[in-house]
Amino acid sequence: MTDKINFSIQDAFGKTFDFSTLSHLKKFLHKELEFWSEQKAQLGTEAKNISFVDGANQFSSFINTLKTIEAENDLTEEDWAAKLQSLKQNHLRGIEQQWLWSDHHFITAYIECAKAHGALGARAFYEYANQSPINNLNRCEALAGAIAAFEFFDAPDAHTKRKTGEKVSLTSLRNSFLEYQGELFSDFSTFKEKQATWDKLSRKKQIRRYRAQKQIGQKLLSDASDEFKSRMSQWESDISNLEQVYEDKLRLEKPARYWDKAAKKFRLQGVVTTVVLLALVSLGIIKISSIVEVWMLRGETPLSLASLQGAVLFGSLAAIFAFGVRVLSRMAFSSFHLMRDAEERHQLTHLYLSLTNETESDERAREIILQALFSRSETGLLANENGPSMPGLSDLARKVSRNSSGNS
Repeated sequence: MTDKINFSIQDAFGKTFDFSTLSHLKKFLHKELEFWSEQKAQLGTEAKNISFVDGANQFSSFINTLKTIEAENDLTEEDWAAKLQSLKQNHLRGIEQQWLWSDHHFITAYIECAKAHGALGARAFYEYANQSPINNLNRCEALAGAIAAFEFFDAPDAHTKRKTGEKVSLTSLRNSFLEYQGELFSDFSTFKEKQATWDKLSRKKQIRRYRAQKQIGQKLLSDASDEFKSRMSQWESDISNLEQVYEDKLRLEKPARYWDKAAKKFRLQGVVTTVVLLALVSLGIIKISSIVEVWMLRGETPLSLASLQGAVLFGSLAAIFAFGVRVLSRMAFSSFHLMRDAEERHQLTHLYLSLTNETESDERAREIILQALFSRSETGLLANENGPSMPGLSDLARKVSRNSSGNS
């Protein structure tokens, strides 16, 4: 979309404004619309009766429609010219009779006259300024407006003449400023076009540079991809190994916990059984010692080993004592044996996990450990744990017969 245009408008005082750039036109219209909107707010309800106050409102619809056209990026200069002329016909028709430029040298006096004398006074002031016939001079407001215009433009005193000269000078300055402002916007538009050309060339250079860098980047990416695939394969192997370790840990965690608890249980059972065994042996020794002491001190008694009843009673007590000692000793030995077996299985579990964590460990070694871990273990009293043997009936008969022959 180009910024260059050829557009002109004229105000009610007959001043023509030419625009060569779209940005200059938009800025000018915004300024006029803002100025007259502010004056309308200050004048209040009387503003609708005062000439030129509402004239700039047509610029609002013109600007809004212009924004819509600007969104069309494929318009040529001829299309722009046709669109602008159509906008001027539709939205700015009659603008040269309804709008007054805000920078005329008498605008401030015109607004003050409107505030002081109303719509009739403002109309008379403008007619005097435009050298048109003044209507309604029989009304006080119109007459006051005409007098105010006379005092502003043509009062015959030195001070007023000086003011008139200054106004002419200011008018010349305004016109020069508008001329140079248009040139400035035109130069700025030219600069924008040059900048757009430079931007286009720079983009082409950047595209070529980007393509070269893209080829280099693709080569580097290919090398990095190969290296990544190699490392990815190694990482997948490591992850698979870790998953196997984790699965084995989950599978062996409860057995390991069970063997640890079993070891503690068998240790406690063995200690308790050993304490009971020692207590039983101590009690048996004390009782045997007391019986021997009674026999030795008192001599022959009715119930002695020489009699059949004494021998049977003594043998029965000795057999019961020996059987209790044997059972308790086997229970103690079995408990300590099972405790050691549970501790070894618990340690084998950790050994198996450590071997699994080693990527180059022997698979045969792990199979052997698994077989040892889950092999059948004995429970209760072990068959190969031997304690004191219980005396048989033949031994008891031989002892009784030997004691009988000795007494005879």
